[in-house]
Amino acid sequence: MRGRTRKGVAVASAVIILVVVNLAIVGITVGTRDDSVIAAQKADTARAFYTAENGVRVVATEIAEGRDVPEGTLTLADGFTIDVTLLDDDNPVTVRITGRTGSARRMIEVGIE
Repeated sequence: MRGRTRKGVAVASAVIILVVVNLAIVGITVGTRDDSVIAAQKADTARAFYTAENGVRVVATEIAEGRDVPEGTLTLADGFTIDVTLLDDDNPVTVRITGRTGSARRMIEVGIE
């Protein structure tokens, strides 16, 4: 009878160890997935900011060449889109440019003389 009890304890111990190891693996996997999602969001945020910054260059070039401020949604040469809103057309011209990439949006307001 003692041999069966020891085998039962050994099996129960093995099951408990497997459960603990599985929980640890699941915890590590979930943490890694969250880290990759955060990294992707940070990358999208940086791209959205640089897209908005490129939009400032586009608007500044248009103004420097004597053309009207392009308003609305524009697609840049790199395929990203910006929204340009004219806030004030006096000197300096004030515009709000929103860059979008994925789910991220970054906005820049700038006065251009």
